[in-house]
Amino acid sequence: MIDVVADFIKNIPKHLDTLKGWIDEFINSLKGFENQIFKGLEATLDLLYDLGVVIAQKIDPNTGEVLVQGVDGAIYTVKQNGKTILEGTEDAIRKFAQRIDEIRTSGGNTKKKVQHYLDKLAEDLSIKYSNVLNERGLKVVREKGASTNISVLDTEGDIIMKGKQDDIEKYLKKMEKSNEEIISEFDRVLKIAVKSDSKRFNPLKKALIKYRNKGINILKSGLKGGIEKGRGLVPDFLHTPQYLFNADKRFGKIKIKVTGIDSDDFRLCNEAVEKFMPGFTKKYVLNGKNKPNRYTWHHMDDYDPITGECTMQLVKTKIHTACFPHKGAPGIIELFFGIARSKS
Repeated sequence: MIDVVADFIKNIPKHLDTLKGWIDEFINSLKGFENQIFKGLEATLDLLYDLGVVIAQKIDPNTGEVLVQGVDGAIYTVKQNGKTILEGTEDAIRKFAQRIDEIRTSGGNTKKKVQHYLDKLAEDLSIKYSNVLNERGLKVVREKGASTNISVLDTEGDIIMKGKQDDIEKYLKKMEKSNEEIISEFDRVLKIAVKSDSKRFNPLKKALIKYRNKGINILKSGLKGGIEKGRGLVPDFLHTPQYLFNADKRFGKIKIKVTGIDSDDFRLCNEAVEKFMPGFTKKYVLNGKNKPNRYTWHHMDDYDPITGECTMQLVKTKIHTACFPHKGAPGIIELFFGIARSKS
C-alpha cells in the first residue's frame, strides 16, 4: 500500500486525470444528494452554505462505511463550524431543509433567524440524538428550574439517567454503541477499578478495626450469599444484616432504576419499600432527606448500564461512613460515562 501511494505521489502528473476523476465523482455524488434533498430549495441550500453549514453522510470511524438506519437508508449529519446540528435519515434532512426554507421566506433578517434556529437545534438533544433515542425507545424530558433538569426516560417511563445538558450528551453518546459493545467496555473498566481504583472498598481499613475486634467482618460485594452481581467495589451488608434497617434482609435487596441523583434514588427506594411495608415513609421518613434518621440508602455496585437497574441497601449511617471510600452506582456512572453525579 505504501509503495502504491509513493508511486502515486512520484508520478502525480501522470495520475492527474485519475485524481480529477475521483474528485468529479465525489462532487457529482454530493450534487446528486443535494438535488434530491433540496430540489426546489436551491436558495435555501445557498443560504446554509453562506452560514457555513455542511451536510454529509455519516461515516463509521471503524469501518469507513456509510452508517445506515435500517430500511430508512443512510444517516446524514448537519454540521456548522464543527458542531453537530442534526443527524438523521434522508427524510429528516428533507424536513430540516423545508423548515429552513419556511424561515428564509418569512421575511426579516433571514440569516439571523436561521442562525437562531440552528443554535436551538444544536441544543435539542431529542433531535440531535434522535437515532439512538428511537432505536432504544428512550425519551428526553427537560424540566424547568432544576439545575439537573434533563431526564432520559425508558420505554416504561422510568428515569434511567438525569443531569445537565453535558451529562446527558455523554450518556447518549455512549448509548449509541451496541449493547454488546457497552457491556464489553463496562466490564473492562470495572475489572480495572476492582484492581486499582483508589475508591474501591477495603474491608481491612483502620476504621473497621473496632468491628473486627468484636468478631464482625464487613465483607465486600461479590461473595457467595451476597448480592448476586456484586463487583467487589462496595461493602455488602447482606453478610451483616444487623446493620440493615430492622435487621431485615429485605432492606438489603431493594431494586430500583438509578437516576444518578441521590434524592431521586432515595425516593424510589422508599416507594419500593412501601410495597412490602405500607406506611414506611410516613412513619420513618420524617427528616425531609428521604431516609430514616441514622440510616443511609447505600448504592451497591451491580449497576446495569443498559437498564439502569441497581440494588440499594438501607444501612446504619455510622457503619456506612466507616466503610468510606467505596464505589457504588454513582461512582461507577462517573467512571464509565464521565458524569459527575449530584446528591441533590
